Amino acid sequence: STLSANGGAPFQSFNRSPQVRLKQNLSSSLSLTAALLYEMQYTSSGPLGSSNVYMKNAIAPDVFLGAECKTTHWTNGLGVDYKTIAPDANKISSLSAVAYSQYTNSKFLLKGKVIYGQNLSDQLMLGGYGVSKFAADSTTAISYTNFNNVSTWLNAVYGTKVQVGLLLGLSQNLGTSELLDIKKGGKLTNYGYGFYDANDANNKTQQQMIDRLYRIAPNVTYNLPNLKFGIEYDFTAASYGTIQRNGRVINPYTVSNNRVLVSINYLF
Repeated sequence: STLSANGGAPFQSFNRSPQVRLKQNLSSSLSLTAALLYEMQYTSSGPLGSSNVYMKNAIAPDVFLGAECKTTHWTNGLGVDYKTIAPDANKISSLSAVAYSQYTNSKFLLKGKVIYGQNLSDQLMLGGYGVSKFAADSTTAISYTNFNNVSTWLNAVYGTKVQVGLLLGLSQNLGTSELLDIKKGGKLTNYGYGFYDANDANNKTQQQMIDRLYRIAPNVTYNLPNLKFGIEYDFTAASYGTIQRNGRVINPYTVSNNRVLVSINYLF
């Protein structure tokens, strides 16, 4: 429930994928969901950039299983996701989990979510995967390892004609499942979001990544029958550091960004 079109990304997954989906209602309040998804517009990162060819090579869909309980004021859910891609002749599998809750009444809305994720670059979230072992030539990848990440957000909205809202988001890198291998030339090889190369004071290349990201975004909305006016302030800060073989960083420093968004919606 934000004014920004990013919908809370990258703390919240942002993805549209073709899928086969089955929902079974076990009772008036409890349901189970199973889905098989395929990457199309939103794709995993890899040696060729962002592409769905890695899932095509793996010959396996993304599998999701979830359970949700809905009552008059509460919605609570759990889910797990299992994905396999093949960046080359080798495959890497990733496991992710989500838990969410929402409370709502006539004027008040409070909701939150926690995502533990491995290689969620297809969800436009931080992290990805890296090479855990190179062949003897130190250039050909033999195996890969996931970057582990936890993201959480809390969103509150109060009011009807005049609404005030607040989004709090946090994303934390937890490192890799296995040690990253060093490529010929002394570099690590990583794919996903939040990675970049920078030169230090001695003009030596340092491989950097986002270790922690957080956001504070309050907003105010004025609602009329067919018009909606809103203003939102977004403060986002990212802590960057030099990547180590365990996927964590050293010497972190913080870069912050301030943004003000004004919106007018005509509803018809």
